[in-house]
Amino acid sequence: MRSFFIVAIALAGCEKMNPKYCPAHPDDPDCAARIDAAGMDSDAYDPIDARATYGAGNYAVDLPTVGPAMLMLGSFNTSGGNPCISAQAWVNMTQPDACFVVARNVTIQDATITGSRPLVVVATDTLTIKGKLDVASHNASGVLTSGPGAINPPAGGCAGTAPQTDSGGGGGGAGGTFTTKGGNGGTGNAGAANGGIAANSMTMPMLLRAGCSGQTGGAGGTGGSGGGGGGAVYLLAGNVIDLSTAQINASGAGGAIGVNRGGGGGGGAGGMVVVFVDSPMGTITTAVTTRIVANGGGGGTGYGHGDDPDVTMATVPAMGASAGGSCPTNGGGNGGVTMMTGTVGGPGCSTGGGTMGGGGGGGVGYIQSNQPIGLGTYSPGVTLP
Repeated sequence: MRSFFIVAIALAGCEKMNPKYCPAHPDDPDCAARIDAAGMDSDAYDPIDARATYGAGNYAVDLPTVGPAMLMLGSFNTSGGNPCISAQAWVNMTQPDACFVVARNVTIQDATITGSRPLVVVATDTLTIKGKLDVASHNASGVLTSGPGAINPPAGGCAGTAPQTDSGGGGGGAGGTFTTKGGNGGTGNAGAANGGIAANSMTMPMLLRAGCSGQTGGAGGTGGSGGGGGGAVYLLAGNVIDLSTAQINASGAGGAIGVNRGGGGGGGAGGMVVVFVDSPMGTITTAVTTRIVANGGGGGTGYGHGDDPDVTMATVPAMGASAGGSCPTNGGGNGGVTMMTGTVGGPGCSTGGGTMGGGGGGGVGYIQSNQPIGLGTYSPGVTLP
């Protein structure tokens, strides 16, 4: 009986130390010294802060560690080590292994995030994004970099049908799919080699995940590699998320060039951005310059790489590469924007050496928030759960 009594006292004490308890119980004498002028729990280092639950549903986290009062973040890799904490914090254990970054107040400024794991940033008070937060994949000049979680392709929903091989010109790879479908690849060798067929679009994702990569082009020589899908990031704050100067890019990369009559690679699909303020009185601050972009990359051809999306031009499609030679209009497909699909890659021409198919453009990703987000430009649009 004594052990039960001790446990009961401990649980009661934990309840009163929870940062959400005192603001709701201001008359409790144990809370008098803990409430600041804004009516919030002012103790940044109370051990229970490390065990408080934030978020909701599949995106609830139960913080396993005490974070610092203030944390400034620049560029880093999510594959392991600082600033990622060692423990996982998901309540839903089917969520993927992620890099959790935890502090009372977090500022991210002009950061490029790469790595094998999705990124979860938890600020128990205020989260501020200043300038660019780049969690996109890129294929500028054929040098591939992958956004967080895009190195390991998400399970399910990405396969489609691969393009055919043909020594006279391989078919183009299909663009990656997420909430809209990627474009199919163009045919190679004057229609003798089928282009890749993109997977069907997905319903509202239940887990944090990156976008699908584009398909590799069909071999004639060497097919162009598909652009990586956009990365995945979850931005969670207790009270305030300030996006007034933010440009968040979670786009897919352009498909790569095919070599020696290999088909062009398909563009990667946009990734995933989740924005969540825990307090019912919490705010998400934006401005007309705010951008959140999860667009698809352009398809490659036998003559060039597809373009990566530009976060500053949120509703302008990433262009597919030119087909070159005698068929300049039959290039790679353009990437998806807003809620558009990626466009189909062009067919190879029967003359002039342009016999390889163009890659399809990537589809758009997914942006979710638990409250309406105001001023700014968002591609695709913001989904409320």
